[in-house]
Amino acid sequence: MLVKIVTLAVLSVVAMAQGPGSFAGEYKNAEVSLQLAGSGDQYTGTLQYQGASLPVRARVRGNELEGTFRLETQEFAFRLKREGSAVVLTTDGTSYRLEDRPPRRPRPPKSKGWQAHGAMPRASCAFSRTARA
Repeated sequence: MLVKIVTLAVLSVVAMAQGPGSFAGEYKNAEVSLQLAGSGDQYTGTLQYQGASLPVRARVRGNELEGTFRLETQEFAFRLKREGSAVVLTTDGTSYRLEDRPPRRPRPPKSKGWQAHGAMPRASCAFSRTARA
């Protein structure tokens, strides 16, 4: 039991020392989509809202990401904070909970029958035996 407690304590200290982790990824809900790329403390990306794609720039501040997105000539500040596997985007007093979207896996091609697998179709042949004399 003591070994488990010590192990948990060590893992917690290591996790805190490593920082909040990367914010790179794609986050989404029904209204907002956020794509972020970067590493270390600087990130760039795109915020999609009501059909508009808005450029994003942000920096890590403690356990959060702080930055701006641009709509035409205006810049708007935002904060991004982790909540489990999701993030909460807050801007101008409004918060949006965005779920972490896993990377898309390529779909396998649709089968075209035997041609997709390289197999030959079965041919039905009727053989007849002839009697040998």
